Order: sequence, then C-alpha cells, then structure tokens
Amino acid sequence: MSLPKGIGVDSVDLPKILSELHDELTRTEQAIAALERLVASKEKRRGRPPKWLQAVRQKQQTGSTGHPPPEPLSRKRDSTRTKAK
Repeated sequence: MSLPKGIGVDSVDLPKILSELHDELTRTEQAIAALERLVASKEKRRGRPPKWLQAVRQKQQTGSTGHPPPEPLSRKRDSTRTKAK
C-alpha cells in the first residue's frame, strides 16, 4: 500500500483500519448467507413443510376473523338450511 507523500506509516491508524475491514467482512458474509438462504427457500422442497411455515400459511388462510373460510359445499349446505327454516 503506497501512501501519499508527507504521510508516514506512523500517522495512519492501522488498528482502526483493520477493525473497519473486519466489520465490513462480517457484514458481507452475513449478506451472502442471507442471499443463499433466499435462493434455497425458492427451490421446491420435498416432504412436509416446517411447522413455522405451516403456522404462517394457516394464519394467512384464516384471515382477520380467526376462523378458516368455509368450504364451498358447506356454504351451499348452510344456504339450504337457511331456506328450509
């Protein structure tokens, strides 16, 4: 590493520069790991989905009421019950 004229090695804070480079390396490794997980999650997986994913999907299906939407056949059955009364 060549320094501009007038700047000696003694005036450069090498431990600080080294610390900043280590911090940047850590952030870069974390970004790479996050991208690798994202790629892996996009691939089709075999078998049962993990429990956390099942919980998320179930929560999405139930909506804001907390109950799952009725099946189409049960809707029809409910409407015939209402008409019969």
